[in-house]
Amino acid sequence: MDVIVVVALGSAVGDVAFYPQVPLLHCLLVVTLIVGFNKAIVQLTQSNKRIRQLVEGEPTKVVEDGVIQMQKLESTSLGLRALLELLRLKGVSNLGQLDLVILEPSCQLSLYKKDEPVAGLSILPEDDGDIDAVEAHQSDNRCCKSCGARREDDGNACLNSGCRDSAVQMRTMPRFAA
Repeated sequence: MDVIVVVALGSAVGDVAFYPQVPLLHCLLVVTLIVGFNKAIVQLTQSNKRIRQLVEGEPTKVVEDGVIQMQKLESTSLGLRALLELLRLKGVSNLGQLDLVILEPSCQLSLYKKDEPVAGLSILPEDDGDIDAVEAHQSDNRCCKSCGARREDDGNACLNSGCRDSAVQMRTMPRFAA
């Protein structure tokens, strides 16, 4: 919100500086309105929880127990590829390393890793998938290729809320630990 206010103020003041035909009084009026509007929004967000949630947003659990919560992810402004990129930038190579990931209102991720990683979906790019391929030695070693939910290779769509992908791949143990 602060960035929007700074850009709007800069534009209003810049018009007076670059266009002599723009009256100074108009600039002052616009600056006053912008500052007043910003102050009103700040007051409303501090006094009303519902407005604060609307303006600032709420933290969202996007990964729980190594599975991407697709329905919750869709309710955010972050796409699946962007989430996977942010996780890789945080040193995660496999969803089996994660207990919980929270997308904060600032678009930062809060990661809570498992003490002992388990087999899960590799999030490395497909070209490098073999780097992380230390196969799991369990009977249920398949997962949804999109969200990482454990499932059988029965051709049916994934049952994870919001996913519905039918592609399945082997779960792997994380090779890289951060």
